[in-house]
Amino acid sequence: MAQHYSVEDMAALVNMSERNFLRQFKAQFATSPAKWLIGVRIKRASELLETTDLPSKAIAKLCGLGTEESLRHHFRRQLNVSPSHYRKQFAE
Repeated sequence: MAQHYSVEDMAALVNMSERNFLRQFKAQFATSPAKWLIGVRIKRASELLETTDLPSKAIAKLCGLGTEESLRHHFRRQLNVSPSHYRKQFAE
């Protein structure tokens, strides 16, 4: 999951033009591939925060978000809470 995925790469994987891929993707998932991928990465990060003691920096890297700052940014945008606060909810 930590791999970089471009629209060009994803379209090639399913043997479609980029334009058709984007149109079909949006019709199927009601969002862009980039937003969808961030959502998937945040879901995985939340699972790791709930079930492991890994530091946020390692979780960010494992989930393809790159840096701890990026993890915090996207986590707060998607879930309206910081990763550390999210983790504390499951530590009780």
